[in-house]
Amino acid sequence: LPKHWPILSSGRCINGVMYYSAIFSVGTGTEHRIVRCDIRSEKVDSIKLPETHTYFVSDMIPYEGRFAIVKTTDFPSIDLWILKDGNIFEWTHKRFVLPPFKMDPMQKKTLCFRGVTNAGELIFAPWRFSESFSILCFHPKGNSIRQVLFEGIVGDDIRRRCGFDKERFYNLNVWPNHIESIVSF
Repeated sequence: LPKHWPILSSGRCINGVMYYSAIFSVGTGTEHRIVRCDIRSEKVDSIKLPETHTYFVSDMIPYEGRFAIVKTTDFPSIDLWILKDGNIFEWTHKRFVLPPFKMDPMQKKTLCFRGVTNAGELIFAPWRFSESFSILCFHPKGNSIRQVLFEGIVGDDIRRRCGFDKERFYNLNVWPNHIESIVSF
């Protein structure tokens, strides 16, 4: 590959193929591309981004077993750019519009794409949380949406032990497909 600089905040492994976003040196300028590394064959390729993407890509997901890029700048519209199978690096575009759902309009504005579940649901959650917030799970195949309400951490004693202060906002991390057993408590 030509000289390039990986963007460390991006990357995804799908079916034994690693993908990451990188900046390539092209002539006197630079170009953002996706690097594809097949772990089994050790073959490495660079893939041009879809024409609508001119910047680095951080929202990479597996979609129906293939590599895809999620773009949510026009929320509640969701654009998926799906890489076709094989060694022909062409993109297929799909656009989804979230079906109407009941939620406080202010909360809708704070939702950001946070990942995908094993079942193929796209997860949207706020960047930060305080007392209560909602997480949305959108399933593109069925055009269905689930809203999960997180009502907050109950009790001042638990908040103090966990280091949460009522008045402050905290970064919200979302881990799709994480399972925690209460047996360990």
